[in-house]
Amino acid sequence: MKPIIVTVIIFNAIYVFNEYPFASTFITDTSKATLSMMSGMFKSQYSMDYSGIIAASFMIMIPELIFYTYFQKHIISGMTDGAVKG
Repeated sequence: MKPIIVTVIIFNAIYVFNEYPFASTFITDTSKATLSMMSGMFKSQYSMDYSGIIAASFMIMIPELIFYTYFQKHIISGMTDGAVKG
């Protein structure tokens, strides 16, 4: 049961880190904006800064990749626990 619970906690942490719809609805002050909300600040009415969007997306992915590689064993065992007969 432990790997399954750890997997659910890990996926929930990653979801909360990337949460955009609720944050964009309830946070109106730009000083309190999340990383995913700030990545949307690179576009304006007439132009988009694609290099800024790509750089921000990469910076948002780095903690997730570190988190995933650290807990990879628990994630894989939690997802395959119920799939094995025997």
